[in-house]
Amino acid sequence: MVKRILAAFGLAIAAYVLWSVLGAATPAVSHPPVPERPDGTYDCASCHGPGAAPRPAEPAPLVPADHVGPKYGADNCLTCHVSVVKASPLAASYATCAACHADTDRTATLKSGEKLVVAVDIKRYLTSVHGDFACTTCHESQETIPHEPLTAEGRREFTREMAELCTTCHKGATASYEESFHGMAARLGVIRAATCTDCHTPHAVQAAANWSLADRAASCATCHSGATESLASGWLGHEEPSAGWFPLVFYAEKFFVGLTAITLGLGIVHVELDLLRWAWDRARRRKEDRP
Repeated sequence: MVKRILAAFGLAIAAYVLWSVLGAATPAVSHPPVPERPDGTYDCASCHGPGAAPRPAEPAPLVPADHVGPKYGADNCLTCHVSVVKASPLAASYATCAACHADTDRTATLKSGEKLVVAVDIKRYLTSVHGDFACTTCHESQETIPHEPLTAEGRREFTREMAELCTTCHKGATASYEESFHGMAARLGVIRAATCTDCHTPHAVQAAANWSLADRAASCATCHSGATESLASGWLGHEEPSAGWFPLVFYAEKFFVGLTAITLGLGIVHVELDLLRWAWDRARRRKEDRP
């Protein structure tokens, strides 16, 4: 009896090992590539919707009747069907998030009661410098659905929290920002001091070369009423001036540093000579006053 139990146990282990090896070697049946829309979301209805073109190998099942209606929009499929193998992981990320965040009226309520708009224009995001990042690259805490509650007390605190995310990649720009007027104001505790996300909308940010003066002026005007392109042109960027980058500013800075050093040096020499003359005159008077 014991031998039979051991034999059965051994066969079970052997079958498990064999299944594991063969299962790992056998490729999983993947979902066919899904057609994408221009905004990066998936067009599931092209196969699963009414009037869809049938596939010759295996007809795609139609959407059940109880899954038709406003609640089950075309962009909501991946909210539930997350196991479908996607044609593009990035597009899958956009499509999943767009199920909710493409809604222009989508808001979140902060602890202070303020409403925060959390809608994202996917088309603008795809043409931004962040367009090749999955949403969760920056929003790691929002990977689970439903999302974790927002911790920020109010809108301003939320903006500052989001700006902290920028520092994980943009080290050089962060150092430059901290030396700027806005950065120094933030370090001194000025709550309304402009942060990264105040000037650079992260879901639509463009490369500096593609950021026109008109766009810069519009960004400045959100805080500086009446800001024009003339004001925006004074922005030096997040790079220290050099002989090749704003040379006028670079050489003007060098000139004034040198001028300041020379002025201080000559001032120190002048004071020392004046003290030496005073000491010399005092010593001479003492000598003359001796009987």
